[in-house]
Amino acid sequence: DAMGVKVDRYRFWATIVAETPDAPPDQARRPARRPDDELVDAFVAGAAHLVEVLRGADQSASCWTWAPWQQDVAFVTRHQVQEAAVHHWDAVNAAGDSLVLDPAVAADSVDEFLHFSVASEHDQDDPPAGALDGALVLRATDTGDAWTLTDSDRPGALHVERHPDRRPPIRALQ
Repeated sequence: DAMGVKVDRYRFWATIVAETPDAPPDQARRPARRPDDELVDAFVAGAAHLVEVLRGADQSASCWTWAPWQQDVAFVTRHQVQEAAVHHWDAVNAAGDSLVLDPAVAADSVDEFLHFSVASEHDQDDPPAGALDGALVLRATDTGDAWTLTDSDRPGALHVERHPDRRPPIRALQ
């Protein structure tokens, strides 16, 4: 049923971008789930429609998103790139093959995850976690990006800073 959900989500986000509402569309406006024999065609058509809508949209236009501190079309576009990359990797991996993601997309995925999925100083709804009590630095050796995570002033939340990584690559032990 995951494909049926994804088909719905493509239509959902295309509606958000096209109509730029300040709240999510009512559940009653969501289309009914397609029959199984129509899912692949609906998936392909929905993805193509979403790409078309995103390409033609004003990225700075305000619209509802699930990220309270970024309510614009640019967030929807960025997140849909991350969604497509993750699901593409999942499908290829499930088929027993491998997929190398574009390094810039992978680095942006890390950045989005750290800023939107980890309890941060921006999201007051996330429950506090234990203190980090130090700094954690993540390095993307293929893009030169780095992220430093430290405790924020809000107990249990993190401050995330993305910056260029100017240190030489670390050699893996073999």
